[in-house]
Amino acid sequence: MRLVDDDVVELGNLGRQIAYSDRHVGRRKVDALCDRLSAIRGKVRIESCPMRLCSDNAEHLLMGTDFAVVAADEPMPEIMQWIDTTAYKLDLAYICASNNPPEIRLGPLFRP
Repeated sequence: MRLVDDDVVELGNLGRQIAYSDRHVGRRKVDALCDRLSAIRGKVRIESCPMRLCSDNAEHLLMGTDFAVVAADEPMPEIMQWIDTTAYKLDLAYICASNNPPEIRLGPLFRP
């Protein structure tokens, strides 16, 4: 499992992101989530990538994966174009859940 995010856990995240608790505030989200998931299922190999997904690194970050779950909120719609283009190129399926706009997408959606 590869986790990608450049953000840190903030107090405001705790009410809507159930993976974190008070003790995670101030930590990188990928590291906190990696610890949490490892505690639940210790034998799963989890790689944390504390970086922001962008058009320049999408292929590198998705390469070698079997499936992608996109749970990013910005920048939309750019991130969906990066993911869709890269997923098509790598023959990789993905699912995206977003709240702006509120929808669930499966992809790749289009041929670049």
